[in-house]
Amino acid sequence: MSGDTTDPVPGDEVFVYWLGEGWFTATINSLQSARGSCIIEWTDGEWSPEKANLSDIFLNKVPDANAIAVGSEVLFKQGLYYCGENEAGQLCEDSGRDLSEAQKQVLRDRRQVSDRWHLGVVTEVVGDRKAEPVYKGKHVGKEHPQVSKDGYVGYSATFTDLSIADLRIALRERTPPPPSAPPPPATPTALPCGSPHSSSLPPPPAPPSVTPPPSTLDYSSDSSPLTAPKTGDRVFVAWLGYGWFTATIERFVTCDSNSCMVRWTDGNWSPEQASYKNLIVDRLPDPETLTVGSRVLFSQGQYYCGSNDLPGLPSDGSGRGMSDARKSLLLSQRKVSVRWHVGQITSAVKSEDDEGMVYSVRHVDSSDPGFQTDDFVGYCPTVHGIKLSDLRDSCLMRDYIKQLPGGNVSLEATVSVTRTPSKALGKGTACFVYWLGHGWFKATVTQGLSGGGVYMVKWVDGSWCAEQASRDNVIPDTQPPPPGTLGPGRRILFRQGLYYCGANDEGTLCESSGRDLSDEGKRRLAERRQISERWHLGHVTRVSRGEGGEEVVSGHHVVSDDPQSSDRGFLGYSQEFQEFPLRDVRVFFPEEVSCTVTVSRSPGRSLGQRIVDSISSFFRKFKREPADNC
Repeated sequence: MSGDTTDPVPGDEVFVYWLGEGWFTATINSLQSARGSCIIEWTDGEWSPEKANLSDIFLNKVPDANAIAVGSEVLFKQGLYYCGENEAGQLCEDSGRDLSEAQKQVLRDRRQVSDRWHLGVVTEVVGDRKAEPVYKGKHVGKEHPQVSKDGYVGYSATFTDLSIADLRIALRERTPPPPSAPPPPATPTALPCGSPHSSSLPPPPAPPSVTPPPSTLDYSSDSSPLTAPKTGDRVFVAWLGYGWFTATIERFVTCDSNSCMVRWTDGNWSPEQASYKNLIVDRLPDPETLTVGSRVLFSQGQYYCGSNDLPGLPSDGSGRGMSDARKSLLLSQRKVSVRWHVGQITSAVKSEDDEGMVYSVRHVDSSDPGFQTDDFVGYCPTVHGIKLSDLRDSCLMRDYIKQLPGGNVSLEATVSVTRTPSKALGKGTACFVYWLGHGWFKATVTQGLSGGGVYMVKWVDGSWCAEQASRDNVIPDTQPPPPGTLGPGRRILFRQGLYYCGANDEGTLCESSGRDLSDEGKRRLAERRQISERWHLGHVTRVSRGEGGEEVVSGHHVVSDDPQSSDRGFLGYSQEFQEFPLRDVRVFFPEEVSCTVTVSRSPGRSLGQRIVDSISSFFRKFKREPADNC
């Protein structure tokens, strides 16, 4: 069967598949279309919002009887899920086996009892046109990726005599829109939908001059358009799936990190570390090689960074909830950015004024590594009538560097870090747990490792239910490292910012950094223990002495594409941390460090000298000796 093709929207009631336990009711808080996911709030209990894939969601609405037949996958209700403490003060068994009736009522009053829903298959439909059909079926097989556990009170392998009102059906993939018609053979007299500046929003502020240095604009046969990137160069940076945005190179981190620190062109944000695979050098494409099928960067739409005018609704970046006055304010604060996107040339024709070519470009699809998002105001799949001056080369910096002329192949030593298998943590162990990309938070182990390599943990702050956490996302909260044990390159956790989870003054879910909370609202959440310290994964870059002579460390966040990096939109975020006392850091893992030899391009000194310099630099990194400038 085709399933439900209704597009989910914020506010929809849904069922969400959760950690193999079953499907539970929630409400969609916001959509992240570019990632195929959303943020949900659970219906029962005062749990934190969570991220959920749209593939793990069923809309909570009664389906059409014509949508269900023998073989259809459906959700059906069976059993209860209890999450709270039993009368001994310990985490209860989730089917309530160790709960008295009085304690069950206590958990019901706290909204800590949920209906379990499960994925099943219809095996029989009984009824005719004169009678409402009745459905029979069974759980999906254990090999199914969304099967539920079967050890709960009230479990039955089958379901019988359920009506259409007792079932739900899945969200299914939508039929993609038909491909847009090919562009007209001649230059349009007016730019249609998707032109660089056609949008329901006001036009963006004039961008700063982006004319590259003359050497990058000279495409004559006897000079090269390629120049080595340097401090101050303008680049495009892929940012959190929202698009490519302009920045300038502030400094290069180390010779072997394949990353640099960049400062955004718009806004007064802190510098960030960006990987070469997420950077594009700002340079015009070569018109001699620009043909149908060529990949380019082009601009479309704007990104607004700031709160909108509707209480409790943060901006989604497109300015949908903003008044013109609010947009003007953000423009004056340099918090409006032009979005750039990776696309492919679909046509190239001579302009009517005979001053060069004009191009049509379509977005790459969502499976392309350069794709960022298509969920913004002003989106159109194809853009027509673009001049060469409005396009940019789309070559990633990691590939661009390999094309530089005059470089000699050399060997450079790079660092490979592997985790030493640690002993399993016992019940009651204080730990840090990585949670949904927000950072690392303090918790306590309530149940040791299972066969699947997961712990049950209970958060230190708030009265949240215990959660499962993968072994790789749990580390012991040891004592601060003793003096003399840290050096440049060491991975650590460091403390920065706060996480708020609760209702704001309007009664809706607050922004996790507390931006929409009054001082009274913050005090209220503090009393409920719904404010947590954020800890983050970073690298040490320098060890020094503070004013009192104590050892202090400085460093920066890991790159944003590290699988355990933190979100960077919180209040108090800074890419770097300066002179932190040892009490504010923790050693991330016991680590084994090895030296791996890789091939790269590097002009200059002799091959033998570069090998010696690279290996010497590697060892200096772990002796905390200053290295020569790269």
